[in-house]
Amino acid sequence: MRDVFRKLGREAERFKQNMDDTEENADYGCKECKARFATNRERCPNCGSEEVVPTKNEEESV
Repeated sequence: MRDVFRKLGREAERFKQNMDDTEENADYGCKECKARFATNRERCPNCGSEEVVPTKNEEESV
């Protein structure tokens, strides 16, 4: 049973590291709590704020 929890812990850590990488390259962010995410949302999934804005200038994406 311990091996199952060790494996689960390793997988969780790997997932967390991948999410950190995604946040650095995120296209949108929350002005309130500074959370970052890949897709545009009506509200921040972290704090519920409606202050979701693009993290990159539109000029950079052209």
